[in-house]
Amino acid sequence: LDRDVERTLFWTRLLLAGRYDYREAKVYFDGLMNQVIPSWKVDILYLFLSSMKNKKLVVHLAERLTRLPNLESSMAKRTRIIWIEGLIDLGNSEEAYEQARFFLTDYPTSGDAWRLLGRSAEDEGQLFEADKAWGMVTKKTSPRQKIWWEGMINRTRIRAARRPDQACTLLKRLIQSDKHIPRDYLKKFRYLKSNLDCAS
Repeated sequence: LDRDVERTLFWTRLLLAGRYDYREAKVYFDGLMNQVIPSWKVDILYLFLSSMKNKKLVVHLAERLTRLPNLESSMAKRTRIIWIEGLIDLGNSEEAYEQARFFLTDYPTSGDAWRLLGRSAEDEGQLFEADKAWGMVTKKTSPRQKIWWEGMINRTRIRAARRPDQACTLLKRLIQSDKHIPRDYLKKFRYLKSNLDCAS
């Protein structure tokens, strides 16, 4: 078959499998992962994985993908990010935290690694570690970047409970940069601004 036709057929099979219930879909994907998968199929699997809504299936497929032998390094990294994010979204905080720490060990300069550690550490009640992780995120980014706002808002919120004076210092930086705030974070920003008792 022509490669374009093969790609189309493979994508169609994945879409059909994605409509199965979890158990049937898991059987299909496990069977697929037990085969030798060429790189072009891995690329399509990643695209399919990125578009999936069933988080339970996302986590299972992403974990299996990361364990494929000879998986190209950048693909392995992207797939692990999806895997850990899926664990967080499912509330599997202990495993997410464990995997996020492994991921950071492998990619210590990655902003995504610090972001995932920040999210999962807080879910596990490791607030000091979460604050430190978000601090690394904001240190390497700027208010013109969405991830800076995610990091700063989370740092401010975490510190508000124990060190409101430090939270107010962070809030001041947010206010000074509010012309760059992404719409996604406007509500959280306004909440912090309204609820933190900071001297003007």
